[in-house]
Amino acid sequence: MDARGEKLNFEQAVAMLTARNARHMGLHDRGIMAPGMKADLNVIDRARLAAQMPALVHDLPAGGKCFVQKARGYVATLCNGHIVCAEGTISDTRPGRWVKAA
Repeated sequence: MDARGEKLNFEQAVAMLTARNARHMGLHDRGIMAPGMKADLNVIDRARLAAQMPALVHDLPAGGKCFVQKARGYVATLCNGHIVCAEGTISDTRPGRWVKAA
């Protein structure tokens, strides 16, 4: 443990960003890979996984600005089995829909 505290392993971090959040939001049909669950997945190349430097962008209404931080190593993102992003390029496919927590 260093001065910042205990470190999480990769599997713990993924569980915290998927299954735990889905349960907390009442979305019991997602968060894990199992039969009958929603098929939203990120394909990650762990050898290339890294955060890029934050950049200040002016993309908010009325010229507002915010920081955006992109990452490398995300090979693809799938929603309902369809590729919606590959190597950082967003596709025109929109198989998902907005959901509200239970």
